[in-house]
Amino acid sequence: MARFRYSPLAGLGHRLRLATLMPGHFDDEVNITLKESSLFPLGHESGDDEDPEAAAGASEYANGQYTALSYVWGPTENPGHILVSDGHSKGELSITQNLGEALRYLRYSEKPRTLWVDAICINQGDVEERSSQVAFMAHLYRQARDIVVWLGPGGQDNEAEYGLEFLSTWGLRVDVDWDEFRVTVLQHFAEPPRREELGTAVNEALPGDSLNQKESRAVYYLISREWFKRLWTRQEVLNDRPKLVRCGTIEVDAQPFLRAIFMMHTNQTSFDLPAEDATRFLTRRQLVHDLCVASPETEPLERLRFGLRGLKCGDPVDHIYAALSLLPPFEQKLGIVPDYTLSPAAVFQDVATRLITRSKNLTLLKTCELSSKSISELPSWVPDWSSPIRVTPIENHWHASAWITANSQFIDDEHGGVGKILRAASICGPTVEAAHELDINLEEHNLVQSNVIVRMWELLRQHADLSRPYVGGNDLCDAFTKTFAAEFFEDRYLARVGRTTFEDAETFVRQLGAVPDKEELLDILRDYRPWRLRSFFAMAVRMFLGRCLITTAEGYIGLAPEHARPGDVVFVILGCRLPMLLRPGAGEVKDDGAVPLSAATTSTATRHKRWQVVGGCYVPGLMNGEAIHGPLPEGFQPVQTTTGRNMHRLVLRNERTGEVRMDMVQLLIDYGFEIAKFVKEPWELEVGLEQLQARGVSVEMIDIC
Repeated sequence: MARFRYSPLAGLGHRLRLATLMPGHFDDEVNITLKESSLFPLGHESGDDEDPEAAAGASEYANGQYTALSYVWGPTENPGHILVSDGHSKGELSITQNLGEALRYLRYSEKPRTLWVDAICINQGDVEERSSQVAFMAHLYRQARDIVVWLGPGGQDNEAEYGLEFLSTWGLRVDVDWDEFRVTVLQHFAEPPRREELGTAVNEALPGDSLNQKESRAVYYLISREWFKRLWTRQEVLNDRPKLVRCGTIEVDAQPFLRAIFMMHTNQTSFDLPAEDATRFLTRRQLVHDLCVASPETEPLERLRFGLRGLKCGDPVDHIYAALSLLPPFEQKLGIVPDYTLSPAAVFQDVATRLITRSKNLTLLKTCELSSKSISELPSWVPDWSSPIRVTPIENHWHASAWITANSQFIDDEHGGVGKILRAASICGPTVEAAHELDINLEEHNLVQSNVIVRMWELLRQHADLSRPYVGGNDLCDAFTKTFAAEFFEDRYLARVGRTTFEDAETFVRQLGAVPDKEELLDILRDYRPWRLRSFFAMAVRMFLGRCLITTAEGYIGLAPEHARPGDVVFVILGCRLPMLLRPGAGEVKDDGAVPLSAATTSTATRHKRWQVVGGCYVPGLMNGEAIHGPLPEGFQPVQTTTGRNMHRLVLRNERTGEVRMDMVQLLIDYGFEIAKFVKEPWELEVGLEQLQARGVSVEMIDIC
């Protein structure tokens, strides 16, 4: 039969095709009829229109009339074929084997079913149409009657089906407060326990306690399905539409399934798997948990590489396009429009330039990592969203440049590269003297904590006197304690949830530094069960991965990307929350007159250098605006308070009196700075370079390429 040929859509706006899946038995040929329709525009919900004429025509719209399919395309080799017609053309359409299986499982035997499936309803060979459809993809899923998540067939011995049914059963027995992230076991269940039906006694333990070998294997096989690693799924399912999860012949409501996953992660449910699978299980569980707690419009570009790490998509630019609906409202208004004719480098640089220009914020730099950059033509100040970042995020509780917004501009390079150089006001900090490896082998699941403690001890032994004053304040023990966990302590959060306190962690570090030799250390570890330090060690593992410990000629210590090397320099860049590690680059600055480079604004050390971003770093003594105004007011420490799901506020709290300060502007005024401009939303706190220099701040313009 001839190949099916798409008829062009009547208009690119909110026009779409719907696929009617004709009835049939499982082994029958798949037959689909396409029909063109429309969606109400963005911001206009069907059924909410008060205009009588518009309401009368609502039946012409597709809103609420179809089931949207969320699935993985799968390998494109050895495709299957289905019959497709649209009233103008009829023929065969090639689809992947995974989609072919999904359609057979989802097909009704006696009545048609209306679906929206991207591989069928979008002409994938038309780049203009594909770009247009992707632009309102999230809206399309929000307007569906419901969404079906297809995880694939049941697999060997139907273990994945068992895993789905088991998790759904557990999820029916608990409730989750998604704002407070709390799990409650229900006293009265919506339906009777079903674990007996699956061959296990459900009443032996409360949900979340432990998984036996069969359950562990089934859950592992289920959450290892490729759907959970697909980037597009976030945009497809983070909405209020009813959702069903299907694996083979088992179909369950999504909410109990998500509650069970959240409970397993939160309660640290034990499991029974071979050592070689244990780490992969934990990684997958974390990935699925992140999906459970994600919310639309809460994943800013500065966190995108961290929040979506490990997820896959077919086209590198989809690391941006597939996340558009996840961005907060301000960033959704940046004017990012899908265009598949552009190269990944062009798309990524355009996105970074738009964000920096509109927000006057350079915190995006913390997601740049020189060692993981895979696109050679990409400037080092532009995140390579297509490449997995190696480090986990450092969540600074305050702001390295005291909340002052960026003073920056883009200039062309000497090769004609438009806007390739970021010129930014910065404060040159300490120079790296040595970089110490923090290699942790996660494959040794049962030894990870011990390995971290041994590595801590080795680092501490290089500094014989931990009571020696530290250049950034307090003593070396204080600095090491903060550095090992990037200040992830109970004291840094208003909500108390059982994290390790700074006092407990510092006591441990001081005791660890006093252990004389490795033999005694190993003796201690054999009997050591420090439950009060559990979150401290867990965070240390996260911070050590992909990082090294740096020491500087000026006496600072800190965490930096693992490829840091002597000669790299720590900078505090105006508008960036973290100190940044930069590397002197080749070539000299082109003085094009864009910004006068004088002794008043540029030091001899950096005037003729270009810099590359190595990555973000944690350096105690440079995290809280010290490079701008010196130490914070006596007794005050930055803390974080939760204001809603995935929403936080940072304040200063006096540890002695409990007084809370949250006015960043007044703090600068108290230090004697004159504020040139302040706008709260979006944040803009401007202090002139001359004003900073007059207060003794060695700020200068540097070029980052």
